[in-house]
Amino acid sequence: VELYAMNRFERGDAMQFSLHPALRNKRFIEKGDTIGAIQSNEIAFRLTELSGELTRAMASRRLYEAGEKPALLEEARQAVIRAETRAAEHQKVVDRLQQLYERQLISEQEIQLARGEQDVYNTDIAIAHAQLQARETGSRQEQIDVSAAEIDALQQSIETLRERLRHQTIVA
Repeated sequence: VELYAMNRFERGDAMQFSLHPALRNKRFIEKGDTIGAIQSNEIAFRLTELSGELTRAMASRRLYEAGEKPALLEEARQAVIRAETRAAEHQKVVDRLQQLYERQLISEQEIQLARGEQDVYNTDIAIAHAQLQARETGSRQEQIDVSAAEIDALQQSIETLRERLRHQTIVA
């Protein structure tokens, strides 16, 4: 005996042993011949379950990496254009008020108020650009990394179950 392994079966697990089809035509069994295999409904069920979870996890990862739908991207692009247009139009007002201020035709308070509004418009541009970028790039990298780790764990679990199935093959 070169190797002896024991497999403890779960209670309620329906087990089945089947002879290898090649043995039916053989009169003698030789070393290395596959005699048969034990099938476990519990392992088969768990493999099917894990395969489904893996498929869902891979779809989630693709979703996280994909970014937003085209209509939402276009809306974000239009928001950038609108913010830039508002800022450009208001900059013209600031420029005119600056000339009036230099000629002392308006108060310092008026020009400061206009400059403050310009800062708000410039901030709106930055916000619109950030929202566009967030929609273009998809989810945060941390979320994508968690999804990748989940996929790896599921693949390892599936491989472990497949290895258990290989150990349930009886070889002479």
